[in-house]
Amino acid sequence: LSEGQTLGYEVYGIDISEDVVKSAKANGFDCYLGNFEKYDFQNQKFDIIIMRHVLEHFTDPLTSFRKINSILNKDGRIIITVPNIRSLSWFLFRRYWYALDAPRHICWFSPRTLRKISKKTPFEIEKIRFVSFILQFTGSLGLYFEHKKKRTMQKYIKSYIFFPIFYFISISLNFLHFGDVIEVTMKKREK
Repeated sequence: LSEGQTLGYEVYGIDISEDVVKSAKANGFDCYLGNFEKYDFQNQKFDIIIMRHVLEHFTDPLTSFRKINSILNKDGRIIITVPNIRSLSWFLFRRYWYALDAPRHICWFSPRTLRKISKKTPFEIEKIRFVSFILQFTGSLGLYFEHKKKRTMQKYIKSYIFFPIFYFISISLNFLHFGDVIEVTMKKREK
């Protein structure tokens, strides 16, 4: 919300977490407690809708896109960030991949599935980029070592020693389109 406000937008937020909503309101933002899929926007229209790490929690992403279509202005944009199930981290860590996050994550996405979804909605993809960071390694290795009960290794991995290496690998994977986080920008399809 603060990024949008800094850029000059009038911003609104909605979240299912009472703590997040309280924090946003305490910082002067209009933020509402509720579920996006069920929330009544009362004919409000928006220029930009940002859903960072939200879509993977929805049981029916296509229904969510219909809702987005009803509240997005004609020339508006959607920016969606989701974990990438086709990332190198997924292939390396599988059930220990931190972004798997089952059962909270219900749906998983790749660039291909996002393109398929886009074809079933009134939106077209303008841009896909990969925005991974070191958590794909520190988080996943931490889960792996926690499961193996190797606490010493878990602490070692989370130490700052490996951060430059993981940072370089993360940036490289983003460039190669194998990072574990996808950011997609969509706009309404021209009729």
